Amino acid sequence: MKKLLTITILLLMVFLLTGCGKKDLSNTNTAKTTTAPTPTPPETQLSPEERPVVNMRTDQQVRRLFFTIGNLPEDVITIEYIVTYKTKGLERGGFGIYDNGQFAEEEYLFGSESSGVFKYDENVSDILLTIEYQTQNQKILLRYPYQTIVTE
Repeated sequence: MKKLLTITILLLMVFLLTGCGKKDLSNTNTAKTTTAPTPTPPETQLSPEERPVVNMRTDQQVRRLFFTIGNLPEDVITIEYIVTYKTKGLERGGFGIYDNGQFAEEEYLFGSESSGVFKYDENVSDILLTIEYQTQNQKILLRYPYQTIVTE
C-alpha cells in the first residue's frame, strides 16, 4: 500500500513539474484576440406626431421611476423597455416586456428588494428609458433621457 501511494505521488509530481498542467501564457508573444463591443442600435427616426408620448417622474428621494407610454400605434404587438442609470459611478438597470401591446403605468425601483427588505441605490443619475415596440410591419426603438437633481 505504501509503495502504491509513493508511486502516485511521484507521478503527480512529474505531471506538474513537466508542464503538463495548466500553463500561464500571459508572458508569451502570441497575438491576443479581442471582441468588438456590440454597437448600440440607432434610434428610429419618427416625426413628433408619430413618436409615443412618454411621461416620467421619480419620487422625492429618487428611489423609484414611474412612467407611462401613450400615443402608441393600434397594431402594437409587444412593448419592451430598458431603464438604465448610474449610481456611485456604476451603470445599472433592468427591463420589462408587455406582450399584448397594452401598457399601464410602470414603476421601476432603483435598487433591490428581497423578502420585503429594500436596498436603495444612492445618487441616481443619468436615467435613460429605452423603449422598443413591434407592430405588424416594423420594429421601433426610441430613447428618452430623464433629468434628475442629484442630492447628497
